[in-house]
Amino acid sequence: MPHRSTRLLRVGFWRPAIEAEGIPWSATQRWRLSGGVHPFALLPCPPQGLLHPSRPPSHIQRTAAEFDRAIRCTLETIVGGPVSHWSWLKASLPCSRGGLNLRSVLRHSPAAFLVSTSVTKSLVLQILASPPDPSPHITPTVSRLATEAARPDWKCLDDIDVPLWQKCLSHVVDEACFQQLLDSAPTCRSRALALSSSLPHAGDWLNIIPSTTLGLHLHDREFQCCLRYWLGVPLHSSSYPCPECHLTADAYGDHQVGCGGDRDRISRHNAVCDAIHAAAQSAALAPSKETPGLLPGSPGRHFQSMLEPWTSDRL
Repeated sequence: MPHRSTRLLRVGFWRPAIEAEGIPWSATQRWRLSGGVHPFALLPCPPQGLLHPSRPPSHIQRTAAEFDRAIRCTLETIVGGPVSHWSWLKASLPCSRGGLNLRSVLRHSPAAFLVSTSVTKSLVLQILASPPDPSPHITPTVSRLATEAARPDWKCLDDIDVPLWQKCLSHVVDEACFQQLLDSAPTCRSRALALSSSLPHAGDWLNIIPSTTLGLHLHDREFQCCLRYWLGVPLHSSSYPCPECHLTADAYGDHQVGCGGDRDRISRHNAVCDAIHAAAQSAALAPSKETPGLLPGSPGRHFQSMLEPWTSDRL
Protein backbone atom coordinates (compact mmCIF):
# COMPACT_ATOMS: atom_id res chain seq x y z
CA MET A 1 0.00 0.00 0.00
CA PRO A 2 1.25 3.50 -0.69
CA HIS A 3 2.19 5.61 2.29
CA ARG A 4 -0.50 7.86 3.72
CA SER A 5 1.37 10.96 2.53
CA THR A 6 1.77 9.70 -1.05
CA ARG A 7 0.03 11.81 -3.67
CA LEU A 8 -0.60 9.73 -6.75
CA LEU A 9 -1.78 12.35 -9.25
CA ARG A 10 -1.96 16.11 -9.20
CA VAL A 11 -5.55 17.32 -9.24
CA GLY A 12 -4.77 19.83 -11.99
CA PHE A 13 -2.96 17.30 -14.15
CA TRP A 14 -5.85 16.96 -16.59
CA ARG A 15 -6.69 20.65 -16.93
CA PRO A 16 -4.52 21.43 -20.02
CA ALA A 17 -5.70 18.29 -21.81
CA ILE A 18 -9.35 18.95 -20.99
CA GLU A 19 -9.26 22.58 -22.07
CA ALA A 20 -7.39 21.62 -25.27
CA GLU A 21 -10.32 19.38 -26.15
CA GLY A 22 -12.72 22.32 -25.81
CA ILE A 23 -14.39 21.08 -22.63
CA PRO A 24 -14.72 23.68 -19.85
CA TRP A 25 -12.80 22.85 -16.70
CA SER A 26 -15.87 23.63 -14.58
CA ALA A 27 -17.73 20.77 -16.25
CA THR A 28 -15.37 18.16 -14.87
CA GLN A 29 -15.97 15.83 -11.96
CA ARG A 30 -13.44 14.37 -9.58
CA TRP A 31 -13.26 10.70 -8.88
CA ARG A 32 -11.17 8.95 -6.24
CA LEU A 33 -8.56 6.58 -7.53
CA SER A 34 -9.03 4.40 -4.48
CA GLY A 35 -11.05 4.41 -1.28
CA GLY A 36 -9.98 3.44 2.19
CA VAL A 37 -7.75 5.29 4.58
CA HIS A 38 -5.21 6.47 2.03
CA PRO A 39 -5.99 10.04 0.89
CA PHE A 40 -5.07 9.54 -2.74
CA ALA A 41 -5.27 12.55 -5.01
CA LEU A 42 -8.41 12.93 -7.08
CA LEU A 43 -8.49 12.43 -10.81
CA PRO A 44 -10.76 14.91 -12.63
CA CYS A 45 -12.82 13.28 -15.37
CA PRO A 46 -15.24 15.17 -17.64
CA PRO A 47 -18.80 13.85 -17.57
CA GLN A 48 -18.78 13.41 -21.35
CA GLY A 49 -15.54 11.47 -21.03
CA LEU A 50 -12.40 12.53 -22.83
CA LEU A 51 -11.66 8.82 -23.15
CA HIS A 52 -15.23 7.77 -23.87
CA PRO A 53 -15.35 4.70 -26.17
CA SER A 54 -17.66 6.52 -28.61
CA ARG A 55 -14.81 8.88 -29.55
CA PRO A 56 -12.49 7.68 -32.33
CA PRO A 57 -9.03 6.74 -31.07
CA SER A 58 -7.43 9.30 -33.39
CA HIS A 59 -9.33 12.06 -31.53
CA ILE A 60 -8.13 11.03 -28.07
CA GLN A 61 -4.61 9.89 -28.88
CA ARG A 62 -2.87 12.75 -27.10
CA THR A 63 -5.14 12.59 -24.07
CA ALA A 64 -4.85 8.80 -23.87
CA ALA A 65 -1.06 9.06 -23.98
CA GLU A 66 -1.15 11.65 -21.19
CA PHE A 67 -3.37 9.36 -19.12
CA ASP A 68 -1.04 6.39 -19.63
CA ARG A 69 1.94 8.51 -18.61
CA ALA A 70 0.09 9.62 -15.48
CA ILE A 71 -0.63 6.02 -14.51
CA ARG A 72 3.01 5.09 -15.11
CA CYS A 73 4.15 7.98 -12.90
CA THR A 74 1.72 6.76 -10.26
CA LEU A 75 3.20 3.27 -10.42
CA GLU A 76 6.72 4.66 -10.13
CA THR A 77 5.60 6.61 -7.06
CA ILE A 78 4.27 3.43 -5.47
CA VAL A 79 7.32 1.26 -6.23
CA GLY A 80 9.65 4.07 -5.21
CA GLY A 81 11.71 4.40 -8.38
CA PRO A 82 11.74 4.38 -12.18
CA VAL A 83 10.10 1.53 -14.06
CA SER A 84 11.67 0.23 -17.27
CA HIS A 85 9.69 -0.11 -20.49
CA TRP A 86 9.64 -3.91 -20.05
CA SER A 87 8.33 -3.66 -16.47
CA TRP A 88 5.70 -1.13 -17.54
CA LEU A 89 4.57 -3.45 -20.34
CA LYS A 90 4.28 -6.24 -17.76
CA ALA A 91 2.26 -4.00 -15.44
CA SER A 92 -0.19 -3.23 -18.26
CA LEU A 93 -1.16 -6.90 -18.49
CA PRO A 94 -3.99 -8.44 -16.43
CA CYS A 95 -3.08 -10.14 -13.16
CA SER A 96 -3.69 -13.54 -14.76
CA ARG A 97 -0.84 -12.76 -17.15
CA GLY A 98 1.55 -11.50 -14.51
CA GLY A 99 0.59 -7.83 -14.65
CA LEU A 100 -1.23 -5.29 -12.50
CA ASN A 101 -4.35 -4.72 -14.63
CA LEU A 102 -3.05 -1.25 -15.59
CA ARG A 103 -4.22 -1.60 -19.17
CA SER A 104 -3.02 1.06 -21.58
CA VAL A 105 -5.83 3.32 -22.80
CA LEU A 106 -3.87 4.05 -25.95
CA ARG A 107 -3.56 0.33 -26.70
CA HIS A 108 -7.16 -0.67 -25.91
CA SER A 109 -9.04 2.39 -27.24
CA PRO A 110 -9.46 0.94 -30.78
CA ALA A 111 -11.26 -2.09 -29.35
CA ALA A 112 -13.46 0.11 -27.15
CA PHE A 113 -14.46 2.30 -30.10
CA LEU A 114 -15.32 -0.63 -32.37
CA VAL A 115 -17.38 -2.31 -29.66
CA SER A 116 -19.22 0.94 -28.91
CA THR A 117 -19.96 1.43 -32.61
CA SER A 118 -21.21 -2.13 -32.97
CA VAL A 119 -23.54 -2.23 -29.96
CA THR A 120 -25.11 1.16 -30.75
CA LYS A 121 -25.72 0.47 -34.43
CA SER A 122 -29.33 -0.65 -33.95
CA LEU A 123 -30.07 2.27 -31.63
CA VAL A 124 -28.68 4.76 -34.15
CA LEU A 125 -30.80 3.16 -36.86
CA GLN A 126 -33.94 3.54 -34.72
CA ILE A 127 -33.19 7.18 -34.01
CA LEU A 128 -32.34 8.20 -37.58
CA ALA A 129 -34.95 5.91 -39.21
CA SER A 130 -32.49 5.35 -42.04
CA PRO A 131 -29.04 3.80 -42.29
CA PRO A 132 -26.37 6.41 -41.46
CA ASP A 133 -23.37 7.04 -43.65
CA PRO A 134 -20.45 4.69 -42.91
CA SER A 135 -18.09 6.18 -40.36
CA PRO A 136 -14.75 7.17 -41.86
CA HIS A 137 -13.07 6.14 -38.60
CA ILE A 138 -13.91 2.42 -38.79
CA THR A 139 -11.21 1.32 -41.24
CA PRO A 140 -8.27 3.16 -39.61
CA THR A 141 -9.44 1.97 -36.19
CA VAL A 142 -9.54 -1.65 -37.39
CA SER A 143 -6.03 -1.13 -38.74
CA ARG A 144 -4.84 0.13 -35.35
CA LEU A 145 -6.53 -2.76 -33.58
CA ALA A 146 -4.86 -5.21 -35.97
CA THR A 147 -1.50 -3.71 -35.06
CA GLU A 148 -2.12 -3.86 -31.32
CA ALA A 149 -3.50 -7.41 -31.52
CA ALA A 150 -0.77 -8.63 -33.92
CA ARG A 151 -3.46 -9.73 -36.38
CA PRO A 152 -2.42 -8.42 -39.83
CA ASP A 153 -5.28 -10.38 -41.40
CA TRP A 154 -7.81 -7.96 -39.89
CA LYS A 155 -8.31 -5.53 -42.75
CA CYS A 156 -11.94 -4.56 -42.13
CA LEU A 157 -14.63 -5.07 -39.50
CA ASP A 158 -15.86 -8.29 -41.12
CA ASP A 159 -12.38 -9.83 -40.86
CA ILE A 160 -12.42 -9.78 -37.05
CA ASP A 161 -13.02 -13.42 -36.12
CA VAL A 162 -13.77 -12.91 -32.40
CA PRO A 163 -16.99 -11.56 -30.87
CA LEU A 164 -17.16 -7.78 -30.86
CA TRP A 165 -17.14 -7.56 -27.08
CA GLN A 166 -14.68 -5.52 -25.09
CA LYS A 167 -13.60 -8.55 -23.07
CA CYS A 168 -12.87 -10.65 -26.16
CA LEU A 169 -10.98 -7.96 -28.08
CA SER A 170 -9.00 -6.90 -25.01
CA HIS A 171 -8.05 -10.54 -24.44
CA VAL A 172 -6.57 -10.72 -27.95
CA VAL A 173 -4.66 -7.48 -27.34
CA ASP A 174 -3.43 -8.75 -23.96
CA GLU A 175 -2.18 -11.99 -25.51
CA ALA A 176 -0.28 -10.02 -28.14
CA CYS A 177 1.24 -7.85 -25.41
CA PHE A 178 2.24 -10.93 -23.43
CA GLN A 179 4.00 -12.40 -26.46
CA GLN A 180 5.74 -9.05 -26.97
CA LEU A 181 6.77 -9.18 -23.31
CA LEU A 182 8.38 -12.60 -23.82
CA ASP A 183 10.09 -11.59 -27.06
CA SER A 184 11.52 -8.40 -25.58
CA ALA A 185 12.69 -9.92 -22.28
CA PRO A 186 16.16 -8.45 -21.64
CA THR A 187 17.44 -11.52 -19.76
CA CYS A 188 16.56 -15.16 -19.21
CA ARG A 189 15.50 -14.22 -15.69
CA SER A 190 13.00 -11.69 -17.06
CA ARG A 191 11.50 -14.28 -19.38
CA ALA A 192 11.29 -16.81 -16.55
CA LEU A 193 9.63 -14.16 -14.37
CA ALA A 194 7.04 -13.46 -17.07
CA LEU A 195 6.25 -17.15 -17.50
CA SER A 196 6.13 -18.01 -13.80
CA SER A 197 4.00 -15.00 -12.82
CA SER A 198 1.46 -15.91 -15.52
CA LEU A 199 0.83 -19.39 -14.09
CA PRO A 200 -2.69 -20.07 -12.77
CA HIS A 201 -3.38 -18.30 -9.44
CA ALA A 202 0.09 -16.69 -9.36
CA GLY A 203 -1.49 -13.23 -9.27
CA ASP A 204 -4.25 -14.03 -6.77
CA TRP A 205 -2.44 -12.06 -4.06
CA LEU A 206 -3.22 -8.87 -5.99
CA ASN A 207 -6.97 -9.56 -6.01
CA ILE A 208 -7.41 -10.26 -2.30
CA ILE A 209 -9.29 -7.57 -0.40
CA PRO A 210 -7.00 -6.25 2.37
CA SER A 211 -8.26 -7.18 5.82
CA THR A 212 -6.28 -6.49 8.98
CA THR A 213 -8.77 -8.58 10.98
CA LEU A 214 -8.04 -11.70 8.94
CA GLY A 215 -4.35 -10.87 8.54
CA LEU A 216 -4.80 -10.46 4.78
CA HIS A 217 -2.89 -7.25 4.34
CA LEU A 218 0.58 -5.97 3.60
CA HIS A 219 2.34 -3.01 5.10
CA ASP A 220 3.54 -0.23 2.82
CA ARG A 221 7.13 -1.41 2.55
CA GLU A 222 6.10 -5.06 2.12
CA PHE A 223 3.72 -4.19 -0.71
CA GLN A 224 6.38 -2.07 -2.39
CA CYS A 225 8.95 -4.89 -2.27
CA CYS A 226 6.40 -7.39 -3.62
CA LEU A 227 5.55 -5.09 -6.51
CA ARG A 228 9.20 -4.56 -7.40
CA TYR A 229 9.84 -8.30 -7.37
CA TRP A 230 6.65 -8.96 -9.38
CA LEU A 231 7.60 -6.44 -12.07
CA GLY A 232 11.29 -7.28 -12.24
CA VAL A 233 12.41 -3.96 -10.77
CA PRO A 234 15.67 -4.24 -8.77
CA LEU A 235 15.20 -4.14 -5.01
CA HIS A 236 18.78 -2.95 -4.51
CA SER A 237 21.15 -0.79 -6.51
CA SER A 238 23.68 -3.62 -6.83
CA SER A 239 24.54 -7.07 -5.49
CA TYR A 240 26.01 -7.35 -2.01
CA PRO A 241 27.29 -10.03 0.41
CA CYS A 242 24.41 -11.66 2.27
CA PRO A 243 24.87 -10.99 6.02
CA GLU A 244 23.40 -14.40 6.91
CA CYS A 245 25.11 -16.90 4.59
CA HIS A 246 27.88 -14.61 3.21
CA LEU A 247 27.05 -15.55 -0.38
CA THR A 248 26.37 -12.93 -3.04
CA ALA A 249 22.84 -11.56 -2.85
CA ASP A 250 21.57 -10.30 -6.21
CA ALA A 251 19.86 -6.94 -6.70
CA TYR A 252 16.54 -8.51 -7.73
CA GLY A 253 15.93 -10.38 -4.48
CA ASP A 254 16.17 -13.95 -5.78
CA HIS A 255 18.77 -14.93 -3.18
CA GLN A 256 16.70 -13.53 -0.32
CA VAL A 257 13.71 -15.66 -1.31
CA GLY A 258 15.62 -18.92 -0.82
CA CYS A 259 18.44 -17.98 1.55
CA GLY A 260 19.03 -20.71 4.13
CA GLY A 261 21.36 -18.74 6.37
CA ASP A 262 20.58 -18.52 10.08
CA ARG A 263 17.81 -21.12 9.63
CA ASP A 264 15.78 -18.65 7.59
CA ARG A 265 14.44 -21.35 5.30
CA ILE A 266 13.11 -23.33 8.25
CA SER A 267 11.61 -20.18 9.77
CA ARG A 268 9.79 -19.36 6.54
CA HIS A 269 8.53 -22.94 6.28
CA ASN A 270 7.20 -22.83 9.84
CA ALA A 271 5.57 -19.45 9.24
CA VAL A 272 3.71 -20.78 6.20
CA CYS A 273 2.56 -23.87 8.13
CA ASP A 274 1.38 -21.71 11.03
CA ALA A 275 -0.57 -19.50 8.64
CA ILE A 276 -2.27 -22.54 7.08
CA HIS A 277 -3.08 -23.94 10.51
CA ALA A 278 -4.53 -20.61 11.68
CA ALA A 279 -6.67 -20.34 8.53
CA ALA A 280 -7.99 -23.86 9.03
CA GLN A 281 -8.82 -23.05 12.65
CA SER A 282 -10.71 -19.90 11.65
CA ALA A 283 -12.73 -22.02 9.19
CA ALA A 284 -13.62 -24.51 11.98
CA LEU A 285 -11.88 -27.41 10.20
CA ALA A 286 -10.44 -28.76 13.48
CA PRO A 287 -6.82 -29.10 12.30
CA SER A 288 -4.29 -31.02 14.37
CA LYS A 289 -0.71 -29.79 14.61
CA GLU A 290 2.34 -32.04 14.46
CA THR A 291 0.38 -35.23 15.05
CA PRO A 292 2.84 -38.14 15.58
CA GLY A 293 2.63 -41.57 13.97
CA LEU A 294 0.73 -40.60 10.84
CA LEU A 295 3.06 -42.62 8.61
CA PRO A 296 3.04 -46.41 9.12
CA GLY A 297 6.06 -47.60 11.07
CA SER A 298 7.27 -44.11 11.89
CA PRO A 299 6.60 -42.30 15.17
CA GLY A 300 7.89 -38.99 13.79
CA ARG A 301 5.89 -35.82 13.37
CA HIS A 302 5.94 -35.55 9.57
CA PHE A 303 3.01 -33.16 9.16
CA GLN A 304 2.90 -29.66 10.53
CA SER A 305 -0.88 -29.46 10.24
CA MET A 306 -3.41 -32.14 9.34
CA LEU A 307 -7.10 -31.83 8.47
CA GLU A 308 -9.42 -34.71 9.23
CA PRO A 309 -11.11 -36.05 6.05
CA TRP A 310 -14.72 -35.00 5.73
CA THR A 311 -17.31 -37.74 5.36
CA SER A 312 -20.58 -37.47 3.49
CA ASP A 313 -22.64 -36.88 6.65
CA ARG A 314 -20.47 -33.85 7.53
CA LEU A 315 -20.82 -32.04 4.21
